[in-house]
Amino acid sequence: MEVKYGIVFEGSQDLPALEALIERLINECECCNFSKILDPTISATDTYKTVLTQINIMTETRQADVLFIFADQDNKNEKKRSCYVRKLNDKDSNLMEKVFLAIPNPHFEKWLLCDEPSVVDYFSIHNTDELSTLKQQRSPKECLQHYSSLKQEYFGDTKTNLVNLMDLDLIERTDREFKHFRKDFKSFCNRNSN
Repeated sequence: MEVKYGIVFEGSQDLPALEALIERLINECECCNFSKILDPTISATDTYKTVLTQINIMTETRQADVLFIFADQDNKNEKKRSCYVRKLNDKDSNLMEKVFLAIPNPHFEKWLLCDEPSVVDYFSIHNTDELSTLKQQRSPKECLQHYSSLKQEYFGDTKTNLVNLMDLDLIERTDREFKHFRKDFKSFCNRNSN
């Protein structure tokens, strides 16, 4: 059985990197019967209404069987995961079985910086101390934007290239949040492939 999936995300620069990450993670799963649909893949500008609209499209038209939602926590006090879960449960308590939430804190870019050897190599940084210093001074997103601009590369391309280079096992060992995300992602995919 083929499982069709859609993606809801924040920011157009994130989509290719998120698609690459999802593909890598799906390929790790015991099930390889997932396929991305062309629609609906939309940009949610941090509004739950957009996500709920997307879920309506998914559930009513059966364009997608499952939905992956990616939204940065952005250092906000209110936990986005709790808000999404509450809104989804208000709509239909069974929705959470078909929706996977990924809420990196503070940003998706934090995960990309966890594989320091790949980052140092990709940007031709002379040593990891330089990267470590910049990571302490700036947010993960600002840090990657800095190196992307030095490389004179489109930020979205930088993120996608890093996703394709990164050692997922190394990131899992260095970032507890990513470890839980990866484990939950595999579990979600395996559960929804049956």
